[in-house]
Amino acid sequence: MKDKDPFIGIGLKFQHLSDIFKEKPCVDFFEVHAENCFGDIILHKLCQLRERYALTLHGLGLSLGTDEPLSLNHLQFLKSIIKELDPLFFSEHVSWSHINGIYTNDLLPIPYTEESLKILCKNIHKTQEFFGRSIIVENISAYFAFKENNFSEVQFLSEVCKKTGCGLILDINNVFVSSQNMEFNPYKYIASFPASFVKEIHLAGHTFRKINGKNLCIDDHGSPVSSQVWDLYKYALKKIGKRPALIEWDNNIPSLDLLTKEALKIRDIVENH
Repeated sequence: MKDKDPFIGIGLKFQHLSDIFKEKPCVDFFEVHAENCFGDIILHKLCQLRERYALTLHGLGLSLGTDEPLSLNHLQFLKSIIKELDPLFFSEHVSWSHINGIYTNDLLPIPYTEESLKILCKNIHKTQEFFGRSIIVENISAYFAFKENNFSEVQFLSEVCKKTGCGLILDINNVFVSSQNMEFNPYKYIASFPASFVKEIHLAGHTFRKINGKNLCIDDHGSPVSSQVWDLYKYALKKIGKRPALIEWDNNIPSLDLLTKEALKIRDIVENH
């Protein structure tokens, strides 16, 4: 609610909007996907929602890791939405999604090299200057590693923050998914994560699929948060501290009531740990 610091959030699904206004779920903020904010009717409803709840704005198509100019049209669109909604945070991903006019339907990883670091930092600087505010960026799920890497992911993200002044989302489900696919210890990853830069935490569901005889962990946002991810969240609370935390559930979307109950587990964990 807007009478206290936002702490517990859920990803906004527009099919839930009418129920949100009727039921007034006991959460503090909603995350809005920026690219869904087309049209005056949608913006009017989001402005009504902002009267009761804090909002965060989560971008999916800026492609900060792309080695070509950022889309001025996209930046202008995002800036207009930011001005209209005044979100608590604007966030994007450490990834790329388009090149040479070709757009993918996914968040693609970048190698953790000096060259990639310069490109990403340049694009973050440009974005922050254009918006007139700092942004936060999110670690994505990994399904393979580049041979060219000369930073670990945590080292790379730390350098990005130091060079640009941006903040971080710690997506704990993405850490778990990556740890399963890349065979590393997710607790050690979180223990080394730069806590001072973390502004928000994401939690979500995942699934396993057998591909070419190997179990692959997929970040699908289509189910409740697993017990392993909740355990990692408890550990993150000890190492990083309390931050605004969000449940993402983008596929097999549940009822608003079920989504709210999933989010309220965050409060239960904080109060008991």
